[in-house]
Amino acid sequence: MSSRNRQKNGRSALERKLRLLPNAPGVYLHKDKRGKVIYVGKAARLRPRVASYFQRSGEHDPKTEQLVGNIADVDYIATANEAEALVLEDQLIKEYRPRYNIRLKDDKRYPYLRVTLQEPYPRVEVVRRIVDDGARYFGPYTNVRAMRETLKHVSRVFQVRTCHLDLPEQTVPRPCLDWQIGRCSAPCVDYDTQVAYGRRVLALIRYLAGQERGLLDELRAEMSALSSARRYEEAAKVRDRLALLEAALDGVGRVYGLTGDLDACGVVRDGTTGCGVVLRIRGGKIMTSHHFLLEDRLASDTPAFLAQLCREYYPRAGDLPSVVLVSHVLPDKEQWRERLSGLCGRRVAIVRPRRGPRKESVDMALANAAHKLNEHRLRDQTRVRRVAPGRALALQDA
Repeated sequence: MSSRNRQKNGRSALERKLRLLPNAPGVYLHKDKRGKVIYVGKAARLRPRVASYFQRSGEHDPKTEQLVGNIADVDYIATANEAEALVLEDQLIKEYRPRYNIRLKDDKRYPYLRVTLQEPYPRVEVVRRIVDDGARYFGPYTNVRAMRETLKHVSRVFQVRTCHLDLPEQTVPRPCLDWQIGRCSAPCVDYDTQVAYGRRVLALIRYLAGQERGLLDELRAEMSALSSARRYEEAAKVRDRLALLEAALDGVGRVYGLTGDLDACGVVRDGTTGCGVVLRIRGGKIMTSHHFLLEDRLASDTPAFLAQLCREYYPRAGDLPSVVLVSHVLPDKEQWRERLSGLCGRRVAIVRPRRGPRKESVDMALANAAHKLNEHRLRDQTRVRRVAPGRALALQDA
């Protein structure tokens, strides 16, 4: 059979498959002639959405035309509703990493802080993958240096171990350097009780989850109670912990006029490259900032980049606020609201503010995103300038 006939038969088979698609919500997977998934999308109604790709030539932008020209087959998975389709789309994009979907430009795994609650004496450590193992995860941290500083800080404040000893089964003859410099309470040599250690682990979790203000109040009450009971040595330790926390929080920037816990998300784009920033604001103070460089071969609109920012950050975020502020209209807003609410077990509102302190916080996220994107552009230009002379020399030698 000739190449032209094989191509014609392939198109006929694809057309038959398109006619059999259900008129129901679900996820579709475009594949190339090798069977590789090149694009994953979701739809409220699969049949018309997938059929829209195969309109007459010239009705798509050039990038989408390029995608359509590479489609040799289509698979689909029907779901009960659009919310399920949104979750499944996210899972399949992460599994197949299709070339035409928006994705992280550097395509690396950002680190998390993991608290091993499944152990009698939990430890805190850095990992790059989330596993369903009973541990509590915080992140992702896009600024690795800031994450290392956070780990160093919480070790000083809460004295929770970072070693990999299997306690209490595994023992050592003497405590390590972390105990000597005040970063661990040395449960490995029974210098700490499991009850006291457990209380500090719970306090550590509250701190990483953004509940700093309530934690400070509890520490003040604990210090007062210990002093009243004339347990002055224990009260002094709580006082020192309190001072470290207050000093750290004093250095955090405040967004005036904001109360409560919220995230401010901003996205900017330049052609096929974009940058998204999430400002994590707790009690009116900016606690952390996370940025993600995104790339899209189809040069989608800015709201599509915003949806990808949410897809990268929120399914693994350890601490979800009650309000998420966004810079643009979020595609599938209701499905995202349901999904975020399901992740944290309470209602999460998604708001695009028009004025006031909330709008100012989103503008701050946008300014940070623009700055990070410009930094990336300048790095790329510098890299090109460094490489160009060598390439030119190679051409001359040839």
